[in-house]
Amino acid sequence: MVGNRSVLLNTGLSKLEFFVHPIGAVFKQRPGVYAFAANYAESRYSLLYIGQTVNLDERVGSNVASHEKYKAAIGFGANVMLVRLFLGPEQARIDIETALLNNYAPPLNLQ
Repeated sequence: MVGNRSVLLNTGLSKLEFFVHPIGAVFKQRPGVYAFAANYAESRYSLLYIGQTVNLDERVGSNVASHEKYKAAIGFGANVMLVRLFLGPEQARIDIETALLNNYAPPLNLQ
């Protein structure tokens, strides 16, 4: 079941558990790290865009269609969100986001 499934993402130093949700799922208004991803085989994901936010629901939940990478992610085959709630300080979220970006180099994060 989506939402109860999880995947381990490698930060380069450790692996963190992210939960699989449908795109546009409703989240609590909590901070976290997220990724638009394409689930192309059982437990196999291609990360298309990685981000972090102070409010998951506002950024990738009920307002996901207003996300600046939403249309591109859908065009690249995104069909799920990988989400990790993170109640720690903002800098820790940024550090996790940066480590994931360095490890996965998702195409929609490339500038």
